[in-house]
Amino acid sequence: MSLEFFDFRRDIKNVLITPQIRSRFMQIKAGTTTGSHTHDLGHEIFMVMEGTIEFDVAGRKAILGPGQMCVAMVDEPHTLRVIGDQDATIYLSVTPHVEPTHTFWDENGKRLPSRWGGASRREREESGIPNPPIEDLIAQHRSFSVALAIATSSATNASHRGLADLESSLARDDRAATLAHLESLGSDLTRVYLALFALTEAWNDLAAIASEA
Repeated sequence: MSLEFFDFRRDIKNVLITPQIRSRFMQIKAGTTTGSHTHDLGHEIFMVMEGTIEFDVAGRKAILGPGQMCVAMVDEPHTLRVIGDQDATIYLSVTPHVEPTHTFWDENGKRLPSRWGGASRREREESGIPNPPIEDLIAQHRSFSVALAIATSSATNASHRGLADLESSLARDDRAATLAHLESLGSDLTRVYLALFALTEAWNDLAAIASEA
């Protein structure tokens, strides 16, 4: 079985959409300046593949060419301006991917109403898969919310004991016990993240589809 791969000269689209990350290649026409926006939860990484782009991230500016990258952190407004007559192509990723994915502001700095599902609309439309009943999406969201609460409660209770045990093993300079306690604490945290990712995926589906109902 061959490994799927993507090429910026061919795959101008989202290549991966999960709660953990959304990544894509994007082409920006010469002369274009993108609209400024922020992300409430996600850090965004940009890499220029073709062309030249001026990036403005929270008022800090730099001109990047092929092979160069920059980062816009959570809540940092960012704008891209293509320099010259050549179209530009970029790779970008936003982590995590949680609806609403973009936050827009008016000229007075007032937050505008959220826009839902835009980052994945093309993929949903082109998939040809009918939207599930909204009642099923709501039920799924409820179920994963409960699962997250259970995982979080369990991890919290376990961490009280586990952190006390960790303190004790560190005080005794018992490396084997310390590593065992770290393993246990890490496993509890992993279960919380897995439950959160499951809830986030359910939420992204619900938000995108309910907003179009």
